[in-house]
Amino acid sequence: MDDLNADIFERRIGKDVHVQGDDAVVTMRVVQVERRATNAPPQPEGALQVRAEGFSVVLKGPLDPVLAPLTYPVDVPDGGQHFLFVSQFAQDAEAAHYEIVVN
Repeated sequence: MDDLNADIFERRIGKDVHVQGDDAVVTMRVVQVERRATNAPPQPEGALQVRAEGFSVVLKGPLDPVLAPLTYPVDVPDGGQHFLFVSQFAQDAEAAHYEIVVN
């Protein structure tokens, strides 16, 4: 599995990723990626310093099936498979809209 970072999804804006639902693979389009500055608290001297990259991804999916807010395997072409929490935040006449947040 490749390292998970915003670059993986930014390369896919306007392109599809595949979410393995309970009964079928659901194809979703990457619409937006927003990077968030994440500053880990300072670690004691001599400890491994951790810097995390936070980001969110907005996906546009089909009206059916609608995925429950759960952790799913998400296949990102040229970016590997990642187990991510996918949550629907809106629905309109054309699509269901989902968000992935990585802290």
